[in-house]
This record gives sequence, C-alpha cells and structure tokens, in this order.
Amino acid sequence: MNFTAIVVDNEPPHIIRLKQMLEKDFQDYKIIAECESVDEGVAAIKNLNPDLVFLDIEMPPKTGFDLLREFDEHNFEVIFTTSYNEYAIQAIKFSALDYLLKPFSKDDLTSSLKRFESKKQKEDTKKQFENLLANLQPQPNQQKRITLATSNGMEFYKTEEIIRCESDNSYTTFFLTEKRKVVVSKPIKDWEELLDPFNFCRVHHQHLINLLHVKKYIKGEGGIAIMSDLKEVDVSRRKKDDFLKKLANT
Repeated sequence: MNFTAIVVDNEPPHIIRLKQMLEKDFQDYKIIAECESVDEGVAAIKNLNPDLVFLDIEMPPKTGFDLLREFDEHNFEVIFTTSYNEYAIQAIKFSALDYLLKPFSKDDLTSSLKRFESKKQKEDTKKQFENLLANLQPQPNQQKRITLATSNGMEFYKTEEIIRCESDNSYTTFFLTEKRKVVVSKPIKDWEELLDPFNFCRVHHQHLINLLHVKKYIKGEGGIAIMSDLKEVDVSRRKKDDFLKKLANT
C-alpha cells in the first residue's frame, strides 16, 4: 500500500534528511509537498489531501498546533517532529499522538510509521487532536484530559476521573470513577512519568494513585492508603516519605 505525505518544517536540512530516509528505506511513502511555514502547510494539506503530515512544532511566528486549528475535519494523520519541548511533548503524550524527537534514527521512524499504518479509525484521530488542543489551553487546577489507547480504540478521560492505576507487567489497569475500568498495553512507569505532575504518586511497584482520591491513610511500616473506591493500597516503606510529603501538599 502506498501513502502520500507532506512535510511541514521551517528547517530545510530536516526536510532533506527525512526525504532521503523515506526514499531510501520507505518506498511506500511519497512526499508530495515540502512546506517551510504553517501557512504553506495549511494550503498544501487542503489542496493535496495527504495521508500523513510530518509536522514540526516550533515554526515562528506560528506553531504546528496552529496548523491543526485551521481544520474542522482532520482527514490526515500527524507525526510531530520536534526538538525537545517539554510542554509540547507532554501535551502530545496526553493525547496518545506520535512524535519524533530530532535528530531521529531510522528505527525511530520505522516505529512511528508502523503505528501510523496500524491506526484504524480516523474518528479517533479527530478526538485526539481535540484533546491535544484542549490540553494546550490554560486550565484550572492543572486539569488535563488523557487519551487511553485500548484494544477497541481510544477512550478519553479527565485526570481527576482516574482513581488509581495498577500494574500487570507491560499492561496497566486504570480504575476510574463510576466503577469504570480500562486496560492499556503500556507499563505503569510510562504513566507515572506522565501523571506525576498532576497529583499522582507511585506508592508501590504495582500502584500509582491519584492523591485527590485518597480518603484515609492507615499508619504502618509503609502504611495503607484507602482510596475513594474503597480499595486499600499498600504503600511501600521506601515510598512512604515521598507519599506523605506529596499528600500534605495536595
């Protein structure tokens, strides 16, 4: 199967390198436009209707996110390409979208293209973009919406709806309000890194909890946190001090 792609990047050397990588190792992909600004990218996407857009984030005076805001319907997938930008990458991760950190390798590109090819529903992409743009807006009390990729598609929740996460090797189960439960094929360590700034704490190798949902703490060697769903979660001895400090500041 062949795919058409547009590159939107204000650094010509990056466009040239990506084009060379695709031409050499990914012949199923054809770059049909190379754009060095957001406005050029918007026009090319509207005129050429690509399958995939490689989209840089920082393109002063605009950003790749500004490009997305120009479309009511998103009939294309996006792989963001960026130099390190902690805030932007966090927002992308929250929306379960894909990105390549410059300079990226052939293996990095291969992984991203495989994920693109396995994507099934464009409706999911639309919701992911909406989630991304919403998360980029200033929000009270650090509220965020997170995208959970399941075997059936994408599900979207506010961080305050997450009570706790439980690890099962490479899988993580999200326990949510209203007795909802979602299983995601991703280790808990990845979720710890993403959710830690938003009142979450890893209290045990198996448990990541939302401190806003802690209803009671029972003292002990490590202790026990009783959550809003009445689950008793063990706090490991080595995590106890960090947990109590974060809990006091919540």
